Amino acid sequence: MPMSPSKASRSWQLLTKAVNQINGGAATVGTDNSDVLAEMNAKFDRLLAMFAQLLGLSADQITAIQNSGMDMPTMYKKMAKDQRLHDMQAF
Repeated sequence: MPMSPSKASRSWQLLTKAVNQINGGAATVGTDNSDVLAEMNAKFDRLLAMFAQLLGLSADQITAIQNSGMDMPTMYKKMAKDQRLHDMQAF
């Protein structure tokens, strides 16, 4: 069987011939797979919905978490204040 890209069409011809001989000519390579593709797309969509449900987070919840008002500079200032208070009490 030719393996180079330039001989791909010949490879498909040989592969089709081999499949036809094995199956007795009942099936051909390259048949319409739109039903299979549609079924796989539906399964993938259900899988994505299940993952979203599993995580339990919606876009609104993620946005609320991101905008919760906790920014790093404010947190560092609070940590520094707490450390100074601890240092004073440890005297």
